[in-house]
Amino acid sequence: MSGRLTGLLGSVLLLTASSWLLAPAAEADTGSCEATSWLGCHISNDGDSVSIGGSFTQPGGGQQAAPETGNGGGGNGGGGTAPVVEAEPEPEPLTDPRWGPCRDDQQSPRADGLCWQDWATEETEPEEPEAPVIPAVTVADVVRFAPATPAVGTEPGGVAIVGMPMNVVVTASTQTMSGQLFGLPVSVTFTPVEAVLDYGDGTTQTVPIGGGTWEQLGQPEFTPTATSHAYRDRGVYTLSATLRSTAVADFGVWGTRPVDGLVASPPSTARVQAVTADTGLVQYTCAENPTGPGC
Repeated sequence: MSGRLTGLLGSVLLLTASSWLLAPAAEADTGSCEATSWLGCHISNDGDSVSIGGSFTQPGGGQQAAPETGNGGGGNGGGGTAPVVEAEPEPEPLTDPRWGPCRDDQQSPRADGLCWQDWATEETEPEEPEAPVIPAVTVADVVRFAPATPAVGTEPGGVAIVGMPMNVVVTASTQTMSGQLFGLPVSVTFTPVEAVLDYGDGTTQTVPIGGGTWEQLGQPEFTPTATSHAYRDRGVYTLSATLRSTAVADFGVWGTRPVDGLVASPPSTARVQAVTADTGLVQYTCAENPTGPGC
């Protein structure tokens, strides 16, 4: 019985979830998926991910009434006739326990001297078992989307010269992440709009997307760019880049909805060694003699 009930409840919930989510919304609240006509749906920007969720309550079933038994046929259509009360048939004395010795206030109507025992318990039909009550069940689901980690590099590769611009290149592109909510398709598209660069020496800056290598920008090497930075001291630094993107939730044929605010990607890091550049007269270049002076 419990197995069939569980299966029935699961089927009802699945059917209700699909029809409920796709029903038209009469009035939408802030943060709901009003553009999609999904009821009970909400979208939230957690700063580093987008969460799309929904919930609904399936009402429980009350006790089912036991089926009626007996004839159930209609009575006499005419009124005014007194009901006929049939006399209790006289049962056999030895087989009916409702006849027994008379009390002092009784007088037997029978030849065997027995009287009707009005205290005798009449046989009753067993009661129908009560149908189980299905409790109200709240079903909730949430799907979370996060942008991918960007790629970051430097020019020269992994090296910076103290006092000279080091160019930072962040690779950014539009990304679409897909998932399901209550078995229905949902996707979120992230479009990068800016990058936050932390150069590891206490300097940070936010730059628009659109940079590139010196060659792509048509600039000579060691010239300033929108993403470049010059270190003041020698040392090893950790450069990090975090993308900030706009996000749009897509519910397929039910429409799209932009997400409020920007979503930050996980940071991408690169190791940079800052060195000094000194001029001097040497016999061989560093390529010819890597262990030579200044190499």
